[in-house]
Amino acid sequence: MYYFVGWPSVLESYCKLDEIFAVCSSEDGETFIVCTSTDVVVFHIKFLCAIGHFSRSNTCLKENGLTSSAILRWDSSRILLCTEKGIVFIYAVEDLQFLYESLDSDSVPSPSMEIFSLIHTIRVSDCKCSVFSLGEFVVVASEKGDLIRIRWDGSYYGESVNLKSISSLRGDRNSEVQVYCKAIEWAPTFGGAFALFSSGHIALFVSFGSGENQTCIEKVLIENVGHPTCTAVNNRFRVLAVGTESSEVLLYKMDDTSGAIQIQHTLRISGRESSYATQNVGSVSEIIWSPDGYTLAVAWMQSGWSLWSVFGALLYTSLNEHVSQFSEMRISNMSWAYHGYNIVGLVTSNNLTGIAKVASTDSVEEEFTSKYASKVEGSLLFSDRLDYPAQKTSYLVVFHLARSSISANPTSDNHLHIVLQTADRIILVNRDQLTSRIQTQNITVPKPYINSNWPVRYVAVSTDGKRIAVSGRNGFIHYNCVSQRWHVFGNIKQENSLHVFGGLVWWKQYICLTCFTENYGSSEVRVYSSNHKLDNQFCSVRNLPLLTLPVIVDNFENLFLTLTNDGCLQIFSLSESLSSKSSVIISPFWTINLTNIVVFPACVVRICLTTLKGNVSVNHTTTSAGSYSSNNFDPGLYSIESLILNYSGDVFMLQRSAVNASPSNDSETSVQSSLQSLSFGTPVLVASEVEILWSTSCSTSFPSQVSNHHLPSPNGIDINVYAKDSLWLYSGAAGLSVWLPLPRVPNSLAFNFNYGSIRSDTSHKVSRDHVSSPVSNFDHRRIMLSFELGGDFYPLSICFGDDLLVGILNEFHYSWNKSIVHGRENTSSDVFELFPYGTLLIKIQVALHQIIRQLLKKNLGIHAYQMGLAYQHLPYFPRTLELLLYEVLEVEAASKVPTPDPLLPQVVSFIQEFPNSLEILANCSRKTDVTWWPHLFMTVGRKPKDLFELCLENNKLETAASYLILLQTSEPLTVSCECALTLFQASLQSLKWDLIRDLLRFLCAIDPTEYNSVDEHKTKKHCNKSNILHLSPYNHTNDLPNPDNDHLQSKITSEKSIHKIVWYGEMSKYRPTRVTLKLLDFASDQLEDFSGTIKVTSDSLMIDSPKSSSDLRTQLGQLLTKVAVDYFRQGYLKRASQLITNIPEIFNDGHLSCHTNALQTWLNKNV
Repeated sequence: MYYFVGWPSVLESYCKLDEIFAVCSSEDGETFIVCTSTDVVVFHIKFLCAIGHFSRSNTCLKENGLTSSAILRWDSSRILLCTEKGIVFIYAVEDLQFLYESLDSDSVPSPSMEIFSLIHTIRVSDCKCSVFSLGEFVVVASEKGDLIRIRWDGSYYGESVNLKSISSLRGDRNSEVQVYCKAIEWAPTFGGAFALFSSGHIALFVSFGSGENQTCIEKVLIENVGHPTCTAVNNRFRVLAVGTESSEVLLYKMDDTSGAIQIQHTLRISGRESSYATQNVGSVSEIIWSPDGYTLAVAWMQSGWSLWSVFGALLYTSLNEHVSQFSEMRISNMSWAYHGYNIVGLVTSNNLTGIAKVASTDSVEEEFTSKYASKVEGSLLFSDRLDYPAQKTSYLVVFHLARSSISANPTSDNHLHIVLQTADRIILVNRDQLTSRIQTQNITVPKPYINSNWPVRYVAVSTDGKRIAVSGRNGFIHYNCVSQRWHVFGNIKQENSLHVFGGLVWWKQYICLTCFTENYGSSEVRVYSSNHKLDNQFCSVRNLPLLTLPVIVDNFENLFLTLTNDGCLQIFSLSESLSSKSSVIISPFWTINLTNIVVFPACVVRICLTTLKGNVSVNHTTTSAGSYSSNNFDPGLYSIESLILNYSGDVFMLQRSAVNASPSNDSETSVQSSLQSLSFGTPVLVASEVEILWSTSCSTSFPSQVSNHHLPSPNGIDINVYAKDSLWLYSGAAGLSVWLPLPRVPNSLAFNFNYGSIRSDTSHKVSRDHVSSPVSNFDHRRIMLSFELGGDFYPLSICFGDDLLVGILNEFHYSWNKSIVHGRENTSSDVFELFPYGTLLIKIQVALHQIIRQLLKKNLGIHAYQMGLAYQHLPYFPRTLELLLYEVLEVEAASKVPTPDPLLPQVVSFIQEFPNSLEILANCSRKTDVTWWPHLFMTVGRKPKDLFELCLENNKLETAASYLILLQTSEPLTVSCECALTLFQASLQSLKWDLIRDLLRFLCAIDPTEYNSVDEHKTKKHCNKSNILHLSPYNHTNDLPNPDNDHLQSKITSEKSIHKIVWYGEMSKYRPTRVTLKLLDFASDQLEDFSGTIKVTSDSLMIDSPKSSSDLRTQLGQLLTKVAVDYFRQGYLKRASQLITNIPEIFNDGHLSCHTNALQTWLNKNV
């Protein structure tokens, strides 16, 4: 969701860095402040420079004490300081708008003291105090346990409250110690404020600050906290984060039914994410949520920091930076800057290793020493040998981030693409390029617009990805990706009077948005045409209800919907005007009251109309006059089946109610009937802890990625319904969930494809139960399938037609020749070259095998088979089945105890339904541990030798070559040699010249001494316990072996058949079979000459091998030469010439030459 881009910036602090105790950012401003015990510095986040600085006088410090706490008002208009002696200073910060306009990115102004003015001084206590912002008032907490509430203008807000009145805190472990508040977090969506006490308790003050006369505080204690160090509240997702001394972070969520606050997730760094996790990173020092609530930043006391998603997925950790010393640095006083585009923090290193030591790790020590030795000589940071710093170093650093646009503007179209936004540019990956591109596309917002409307707030991409609309502080602009041109307002007054709220979305070639206009002082819905210039004369307007503000927007077909802050969903109908092509008719269509679900509209993460159905299908019929026809309704309206709502991570479905009205031909009556038909039923909870959701059913105008028209629907089942009507939910650490529809299955298919029968001895009983299951009784029964996503993968889009998850990979690079100190030169700045440079790459992950695995696990093999048919046309479908087989085999074969209900038999049976099952088994076996092979082939019921011969029967010679590697270990050496020569003969007959050349190299690399030292009986009995030969495949078909490591021997008899002995052994009751294979027709004298080296007995194959591999190569050459001569004499000139020209190294005494020269040389020599 958040990704690092570019270099971090290092700011000039204008104060003592080691005395900084607070970095505070405003919620809706462009500034942040840095506070020490004596100074306050105001920075502008856009230009990364200090614009204000003042220091308290020595007299003030002596009389009132050092500054101990500070906060910044949400609009940056007030700064409140509290001292160690209980004095509160309130400073007014003058309007900085005129200063912003005068700033230039090319110049760095000096900070001014004139922007501050002291307006109030209040003595609230005689001891050290801390201040905390709770919206429109401030709480001052003294170390004596008093809580004093004051307004930002300095007046008191009600009476003070002492913690002694809280009975549960008086009976503490040490009753003599005064309990006081260490931190207070405002939590309006929880109904109060969370407080962290010095005793280690955490409590929710219910309705704290709801009235001025409130003197008694109702509290709810949080259980199972342990030893907390800090807290942070996410009001959008209603999550409480608690940092502990054990370096873990606990995530709590409130149960709306019982009101209890319970642990949902525990965030910890393990060895899987970082090898530094075993080191002592210390207790959690700070945690802070991003402004949109999607990401949590965590810092530890000793070293390292990380970013986590709201429900526990690890996004980034500095502990992974092995090649730099950044992993050993500590970050403190973190703060999210405006709109989450930056993280500001104080980076400190107590043990920063010298640059030369790090340079030697990257093999650039000499280059670095010669380049930087003169620059760092005499620096206070380094000693003579560049070993360690002479003192502790601290730096004020700003990290630059890109975030996903769906966190601010979660429209259905934005979910089709990957859209990231920074403060001044757009990073886009079109849905048509999700699987074909590696790099992202960067689009810079025009400077004339962004300079006056910084930063980017909303981004909307059209369905086809060819148009982009961008909104800043005022107005909006749009971009055409085909013409690569930006379109802006011609009238700057119209642009400045328009403030986009809630978001914007594309409908055809029109831009639909909700905004607040200063001219009328109300909220409106506006539609602009992208084919005309941006001007209000080409705009259609519809007012929203009075005293409401839009929160979120989306569209479905010809319907535009927006949720307002009163909890109502306003739906408007859009239609193009017949009189003017530039105008759109906006008609109020329907209003849905969601206040029974939505208590806090700001907590709505996503809302959309869909065509999804629940487990019970809705019959759109009437009881009085028959059924409705689709001609009586708008097609978009008639296709609506449900309303999906993501409220603080809880996904609700409101299914459309049945039509109860009678149809009418009258247009007015038809509209009334349409309105009645859009009523929704009782909300149903689909899933919890959901961060993002996708579905193609959210937009019926979406081009069909999932349609496979070239594939027939087998047995009357629509194989596209699985992708069209599915709902995909990402839940952070819990992984991905798919709410999959299960269409009606014919009874005959339910019996034939019941893979569950393999796992049970009562197969007929299971099959009959499957026929009578609800699968075949409902049109749309649904099932929730959940699986984890490995690594740090965070999906941002889904290719439903390819069943691929697409996300962004954040890669980091290091440079040794770039100084990144912002604003001025610094001789010691090269230490920051150890900071990483963030880049973005597209990352793709397959999900099909996970869905099939879950279906097989739930005995829904018929639906797994139907999904396989729907996606078997994909080029990577065999690879998907390999992943399925490998993951299941890894779990069951590596288990120390037998699996009670193994899934591997079902997976093997499922794979065998597809024509490339032999290739899948071979490729998967070669990539697994040899100790897993008995478990795999026990389930398959055949040895690798039997599968090898099966490949020969089906003329799959390349696949048979893959099994040669398996035969090296699973069979005696002589048996594998027999198979190798058999494949060689079949390749000659099929004229597989690439395969023949590889097999020749394979055979000629044999070490003959191996045959005399192998006890075959012992090898056959203990083949899996013998030394394993590690082989590397050639690049012919990725299936051929490496001849340098293989040991093969051949067996040829005068008969034109071989015995196919099936290796069932103790695994099966079947008997061996005899299969006749058509071999190459050698002459009798050729066979005698070559077989003279090989002696075959009835018990075993005893090889009298040549002294060296060159002798075997010579004999193979002689044999092929005789074959070529025989072909030539009998008139098979084409075959003889192909044999000679394709293997020139054999017919030219090992010397390579062109094909024509090889044939000419051989003819001159032998004919």
